[in-house]
Amino acid sequence: MPPLTETPLAKGLDVPKISAAEVASIFMKSFEKDELEIHVGDTEKIYQLFLKSPEDALMAVNPG
Repeated sequence: MPPLTETPLAKGLDVPKISAAEVASIFMKSFEKDELEIHVGDTEKIYQLFLKSPEDALMAVNPG
């Protein structure tokens, strides 16, 4: 579950992004540990918020 990543898909978005190299590095380390869920960057914060309050997590990613 990576956040917005510096790729052609997110090129035109003026928002903070994580580098593709950082996402790949985290994924590879997690794959080596046989982790089934990988929360990268801010997605870990949203996941923790979701565990406490799904409604608050939804509002955090979709405030409108």
